[in-house]
Amino acid sequence: VPNLLQVVKRRRIKQQLNRKNIYFRD
Repeated sequence: VPNLLQVVKRRRIKQQLNRKNIYFRD
């Protein structure tokens, strides 16, 4: 199911972006 893979990738990217945002804020 390629859709599921896309969702997982998006979640991973979102988590990475959130971590980067936290680092930049600090």
